[in-house]
Amino acid sequence: MKPKLNYLGIVITLFLLTNCNFSKPKPTDYIGKEYKTLKEFEYFKDFEEKYGIVLDLPEQEGYSLAMYQKETLIFVALEKTVRHVGGSPIFQLLNVIEIEGIESDQAINFGSCRMNGEIDPTIFAIYNIDDPNAYIFKKILRAWRVNVDSSQFEQIDIQGIDCINEEYGYGVN
Repeated sequence: MKPKLNYLGIVITLFLLTNCNFSKPKPTDYIGKEYKTLKEFEYFKDFEEKYGIVLDLPEQEGYSLAMYQKETLIFVALEKTVRHVGGSPIFQLLNVIEIEGIESDQAINFGSCRMNGEIDPTIFAIYNIDDPNAYIFKKILRAWRVNVDSSQFEQIDIQGIDCINEEYGYGVN
């Protein structure tokens, strides 16, 4: 009887070990959490906070996008300001999207992308930088629209999308 008991104990132990979550945290584990910067969370601690913008949405205030990067891995976070502490905003993470594989002659832009010539703060895009001195980047590779109602990033058709070069005219290029 003892051999069967030992065998059963080993099987149960292996089952429990393989079904326990010993994995590293995932970016989506933080959805709904509050923070000052995503770098507070284990997964994002080694990421560089590149930049962020407040979405200019007249009827939906407090939404923003922030970009975090670690080597070639980029995350764009959809955030909402939930309160201020000591003059600093506290955000709630609504969603994140992973963007990987942007080449050195490509960039990501949010806040100054246009749909059919009209700025749309909910659109962000990846584009080729053929001429860093161009006023408008037209070679769009991928684009998304942020749906703040559903907290989703929706990939959209690139037809009619371009992005303004925010560094144009500042002697940066």
